[in-house]
Amino acid sequence: MKPYLTPSAFTANLTGWERVGAAEFDCDRSVIHDGLASARIRIPVGAALAYQQIRRDFREDVRPGDEVRASVWVRSEGVDQDPGAYLALEILTTDGSRAAIFHSRTSQDNGARGWELLEASGQVPADGVRIRMSLILHAHGTAWFAGPALVRTSRPEPWPDLGDRPRQV
Repeated sequence: MKPYLTPSAFTANLTGWERVGAAEFDCDRSVIHDGLASARIRIPVGAALAYQQIRRDFREDVRPGDEVRASVWVRSEGVDQDPGAYLALEILTTDGSRAAIFHSRTSQDNGARGWELLEASGQVPADGVRIRMSLILHAHGTAWFAGPALVRTSRPEPWPDLGDRPRQV
């Protein structure tokens, strides 16, 4: 297994994570999981929903055929509709378009009764060169995410290049 991201605390200003959409984004040191500060996304009632999220891209050592798994702990309060708070794992091409997407469980109840682990896994397709991990709130309310992790669980062994010489089977 190769870790791209090991569980760690979110830092002030959510350093290393891109904020997408109109929401209140912050590091919350008062809401922790396993001693790790969380990232908070809050969308007030009446605000437009647009898959508000924090996300992070991973480009190093990504190859077609790689199996990857992302996970994060989520907790929520006042989330008013599905799909609620969830995790998305996108595989992107060289021009940034989506080659594949994999989701965790989606529900307005994710994290409503305390911390819950969300996971998403998938395989990098032939045109995939970058992995994007997105922590999303698509509902009014508040979600906290803690301890995000991303690992490559397997990599296929390439066939040896034997050229055009004759083979015996």
